[in-house]
Order: sequence, then structure tokens, then C-alpha cells
Amino acid sequence: MTKPFDLGAAKAGAPVQTRDGRKVRLLCFDRIDPVRSGHIVGLIEKAEGGEFVEYWNDLGECYCYSGATLPTDLVMTPVKRSRKEWVNVYQDYSVGYPTQDMADRHTLARRLACIPVTLEWEE
Repeated sequence: MTKPFDLGAAKAGAPVQTRDGRKVRLLCFDRIDPVRSGHIVGLIEKAEGGEFVEYWNDLGECYCYSGATLPTDLVMTPVKRSRKEWVNVYQDYSVGYPTQDMADRHTLARRLACIPVTLEWEE
């Protein structure tokens, strides 16, 4: 699931991509054109290699088709996160801890196992 384009975050350097998942390098946010609203200029990665120039409005919409949803519209690139936990497993339940030391210190005599688990998600 991708997040909608956030102009402030993009200006601050947060990564963006096209709606269809291609990498985008944003070059500027203040292109001057009295006719079109494409103030954002960037380069979209081509499948066969190289890049091509595209323009977007401040909502991340491809400038020539504002209002329509296009594969070249901008969205925020999902950030992958992960965290390791240690889980004490008991007969009827389990409890997670941020470190193995904490799991060992908070164990009960009937613990069946202590298992390392890596949690991964996208934001």
C-alpha cells in the first residue's frame, strides 16, 4: 500500500516513486511555465535502462492529465522497517520482548521455548 504524494516530505528529501512502482529522481519544485501547472520536474526510471523527464503539479499528478489517475503520478515510496523480538512461548500464550536478556529475565518455569522473531512491515 502506497501513501499519497506529500509535497513537504518530497521537498525534505523523502523518496518518491510512480504509482506503478518506478523510481523517480526529483530535480526541482519551482519550474516556471505560465501555461501548464507542472511545477515539479523529475526523471522516471525506464524499464530498459535510462530515464526520461516528466512534470507534475503540486499534488503529484502528471501535469498534462491533472485529475486523472495515471501510472506516472507520484506517490511516496514505502519505507521498509523491521524489528527483532524474542518470544517466550508457553502452553497457552506467548509474550514478546525486545531483547533475549529481557525474555530470559521475565521467564516463568513452564516456558516451552524462547524464539527470535523478526517483524517486518512497510510504512
